[in-house]
Amino acid sequence: FEDASRAQTEIYAQYADDAWNKIAKIYAIPQDKTDVYVTARTNTVNAFTFFVPPEIMMFTTPLSIPDFGFRDNWQKLFFTHELVHIANVQFEDKKYVASKLFGQYVRAFDMNNMPGWALEGLTTVMETELTDGGRGRSPYFELLYKAPTLDNAFMSYTDVGTEQEPPRGQAYV
Repeated sequence: FEDASRAQTEIYAQYADDAWNKIAKIYAIPQDKTDVYVTARTNTVNAFTFFVPPEIMMFTTPLSIPDFGFRDNWQKLFFTHELVHIANVQFEDKKYVASKLFGQYVRAFDMNNMPGWALEGLTTVMETELTDGGRGRSPYFELLYKAPTLDNAFMSYTDVGTEQEPPRGQAYV
């Protein structure tokens, strides 16, 4: 982090141990050390997990949409979500046999074959279960996906999760 991001980085740091301990108890133990980069050089609200090497990029721009609900701090929600991705990498490659033989980049091939709903759906459920907020508790998020049903505009089963039909972001459901 840079000096401009110090305060936000300290907020992320206060959630780190709690998130790690909760994830380790019910899902998979994240790696012992995960590099987390915090940047204020964007006006985008987001966070990313890179699978090779496993690391997290957190942005400091405050959340301005109600999709995550207002029951918990958005930084806690985002950090928990991204750390579940790190645990997912560990869980998928528990013995590291392929990684030891071919290097850590072999993990990227495994993760590329996973559908978006398997990666993002699980992390969305976990961000909700491990915090007091999350998209699973947000009527703003839920109603976006109920809208086609309420409007009698059902999407076909084959289109679910493919982004072929609105609403966007179906992988998170």
